[in-house]
Amino acid sequence: MARSTVALIRYTHADNSLQKAVELCDGFENLKANDNVLIKPNLVAWSNRFVISPYGVFTTTRLVEDMVLLLKEFGCEKITIGEGSVPMEKGVGTVAAFKGLGYEELVSRYGVKLLDFNKSKSTHINLYEDFSIPVAREALEADFFINMPVLKTHGAATVSLSIKNLKGAMKIAGKKRCHSPNRHLEHNFPIMAEKLNPQLTVIDGIYMLEKGPLHIGNAFRKDLIIASRDILGPDIVGAAVMGIDAKAVKHLSFFASRNEKSIDIRIMTSGDFH
Repeated sequence: MARSTVALIRYTHADNSLQKAVELCDGFENLKANDNVLIKPNLVAWSNRFVISPYGVFTTTRLVEDMVLLLKEFGCEKITIGEGSVPMEKGVGTVAAFKGLGYEELVSRYGVKLLDFNKSKSTHINLYEDFSIPVAREALEADFFINMPVLKTHGAATVSLSIKNLKGAMKIAGKKRCHSPNRHLEHNFPIMAEKLNPQLTVIDGIYMLEKGPLHIGNAFRKDLIIASRDILGPDIVGAAVMGIDAKAVKHLSFFASRNEKSIDIRIMTSGDFH
């Protein structure tokens, strides 16, 4: 089984924290300056009816900005930030989340584009012979896909990390179908992760959310960044940071078995921690 390099570092307010994580895992190895780059944060949902604390719930906007800066320094100009937030109230979704979390400033500062997956063009992908779901086409067509989830637990999936974060690329109808009682949720988004196959994953562990995924939960300051060119490795490490054995997480075990990968943290990672 191939080893997966996972960088685990201490986040500081210094601008080079993310840069160090990316360098440790050779995160930009397959990146080209003329690539169409897509950054997928976790902006799970938004509401104007009550305040949702950003800590541990949404990918830290500063960390996304740091990623944009690294890409700009690399020479990338075609950068899109895309997400498909679940509307908690009519007419309030991804665009409201972008505005509330300061993403519009990234547009004015760096010329990035913002994309609402819920309103973009879609492509159906087959999860099984009799089961397909609509996914934002841009998530499939990006030259370089950067997945930026948050370090948090989840009531139904145990953990919500790299693989689970890609569920946000589904259209609303696809999300509903995956939660159907006659479908196994823990099998659906791991297969979709294989289809999307992000080239770089960075878990935002500045805060950890326990019992999320929204405002109901406890956020703890962790000051960590977990990064890898592999998608499974960061989830195994992230789960361990939260005191959870990846073997007890059904969708991680399922993904590992399908892709002939180890789920044992002792043999599948190498890293650096400060």
